[in-house]
Amino acid sequence: MRIENRYTPQYLKLRKERLDGQFRLTKAKARKLILLNYYLTMLSERLYDRALELCSIYDRFIAEGKDIYRNYTVNGYICCENRDAARSPSNTLPGALLDNTRDDIWHISLYENTSNNADIVETNSRDRQLQLSLFNNIGIFDEPPLNDRPLCRFLSELYGANETYSLDDLVLMNTTDFFIDIEASWEK
Repeated sequence: MRIENRYTPQYLKLRKERLDGQFRLTKAKARKLILLNYYLTMLSERLYDRALELCSIYDRFIAEGKDIYRNYTVNGYICCENRDAARSPSNTLPGALLDNTRDDIWHISLYENTSNNADIVETNSRDRQLQLSLFNNIGIFDEPPLNDRPLCRFLSELYGANETYSLDDLVLMNTTDFFIDIEASWEK
């Protein structure tokens, strides 16, 4: 017997629109969104700093003449692992939300293609601004009490670009569901 999955991307988008239309910001929900935004902002900063630390190790290898590392790439990701959703089949709502979240919802990439350290520092400085720039595509963050806090890019992407998570879904998220992952590679 085959079970039909009614949680299609179109269904999830319509669900999000319906729930967001009914969303009312309470003090408790505002506190939860502020905490989630704060935590994800700090996690983003930590991710960038750790990726930059890894870059400095490869820069040192290059300076020592280990040319194999000359063309390296460091990618860092903020991952969401809702443990309930991870155990849910995709024909359930938590499983469908997780399955329909883009894997690349947000990540940073740092590249090194030169041994000129002055260029490296300048490039990384510009990258930090670009990679961690804060912007708002969640209208509710234009209203008090949320409007005095910048919205972190990851939260904005998760809500806006993904088109599956509603504001109520964001309120239900736990900070313990998020972690960072960093990987490095290089061309030989």
